[in-house]
Amino acid sequence: MPATACSSWGQNSIVMALNIALIGYGKMGREIEAVAVQRGHHIAARVAAKEWAAHTFSDVDVAIEFTQPDAAFANVHALLAQGIPTVCGTTGWFDACPNSIAPKRLWCTPPTSLWGST
Repeated sequence: MPATACSSWGQNSIVMALNIALIGYGKMGREIEAVAVQRGHHIAARVAAKEWAAHTFSDVDVAIEFTQPDAAFANVHALLAQGIPTVCGTTGWFDACPNSIAPKRLWCTPPTSLWGST
């Protein structure tokens, strides 16, 4: 995607437009979509939690995951396995991981993932 001017970041700011996959298309997914589109990004995929298995994301720059705690770890792991940088915003996902060692695989597997406690 081409770089675009972004007035919300300052007069002379240039922002690279991203192809974004939204994993979890509920209230937060729709809100993220609205903000992303407003800022000049493209939503390349909108995936409801139950539709996940049918998708591959060859044209995606980043995935934003907002699903359920019991599904998030597997989603993030699958996205990283496809080589997609991933942001996980699902509340409580870390506590729902299969075991205490499994999340460490995410930090050692390129590309990167980003998560924070909510």
